Amino acid sequence: MRRFLIALLAVGASACADRAPLPASGVDGVPGEVMAAHGARWEREVRARAAAGDVDARGRLAVVAWIEGTPGAVDSLRAVAPHGSALAARTLASAYQSGRGVAVDHEAAADWLAVAARLGDPESARDLAAYRRHAG
Repeated sequence: MRRFLIALLAVGASACADRAPLPASGVDGVPGEVMAAHGARWEREVRARAAAGDVDARGRLAVVAWIEGTPGAVDSLRAVAPHGSALAARTLASAYQSGRGVAVDHEAAADWLAVAARLGDPESARDLAAYRRHAG
């Protein structure tokens, strides 16, 4: 499962644009060893970038940790989101919306959506606008 998550997060990684995309046949048609090899390569690259201070890489690793339920993952998301990871900020919004790893807090979810929107995530901007319409 971990390699599957890592491979999914690799899709669209701007710093790894030269990488071949996942096969067009989709997840169901992709042999496990292909997913594992792709995920392992991506994980090595991202871990190296994160160690060098790359905010996007740190955010992606924090998201994988949150998806896996790793203790401290929310703290990792909180640490990287304000420094430029829209993905981490959006994931924090999801955490507060769902109560996964934190107490449900819709205002905190909206605050993290606002951070992600300021960082350029259009989906977060749309979700924040919808939240404000329904909350107000």
